[in-house]
Amino acid sequence: MTPTKGDVMVLPQHGLCVVVGRRRVSDGSSRVEHLILNVLSYEQVITLPVTKLAERGLRAPMSLDDFDAVLAVLSQQNKRVSTMWSRRFKRNQALLNSGAILEVAAVVRNISDWSQKTPLSSAEQTMYDRAYTNLIAEMKHAAADFDIDVAGLVANALLSSR
Repeated sequence: MTPTKGDVMVLPQHGLCVVVGRRRVSDGSSRVEHLILNVLSYEQVITLPVTKLAERGLRAPMSLDDFDAVLAVLSQQNKRVSTMWSRRFKRNQALLNSGAILEVAAVVRNISDWSQKTPLSSAEQTMYDRAYTNLIAEMKHAAADFDIDVAGLVANALLSSR
């Protein structure tokens, strides 16, 4: 994968990003090529060494073909929910860090289900907000050429999982 200027990519920790260019940066002993990304959700510029793109989880955004799989994950019942906050948080954090869109959808479903049983901690609420925002943004990007109510589809799928 060689992203070029103008490509839209996904960075798990930040969501949708646009490649704005490349730059060679000196690290003292050598010059390393970096990819310059503009994070769309909060207008931040990030530079990543080109040699570490896979390690950081940079990937292409989902396509419209992935909609059914994402909605299926959102509508599944969550069978395993730990009552221990730390275990739930670690499990959801690992899913988010994977960067895969189906894992992000699973985190949205897991935390949404849990929030119906008990109030969320501030850390879980922050995690949910980030996962939900990234999921909706990526789905809207995939459906940009179509008139699809992405938030409505997600809400309906989450309701059917309960």
